[in-house]
Amino acid sequence: MAVESYRPPVRADLAGEVPYGAPQLDAAVRLNVNENPFAPPVSVIDAATSEVQRIMSEANRYPDRDFLT
Repeated sequence: MAVESYRPPVRADLAGEVPYGAPQLDAAVRLNVNENPFAPPVSVIDAATSEVQRIMSEANRYPDRDFLT
């Protein structure tokens, strides 16, 4: 499948909607969409790192066969 022709599946209620485009303003410093010139606070980095370590320490490569949903 060619990349140019790929169209991801779209929910029926979103079909035909026009994507949002961030306005391009003439400004001395341009931040586009979600860019931020500041690093996250150290407390946020530490919390995220701790959570990833906690999750990964409990991660198993294969699921429990006896687990019932």
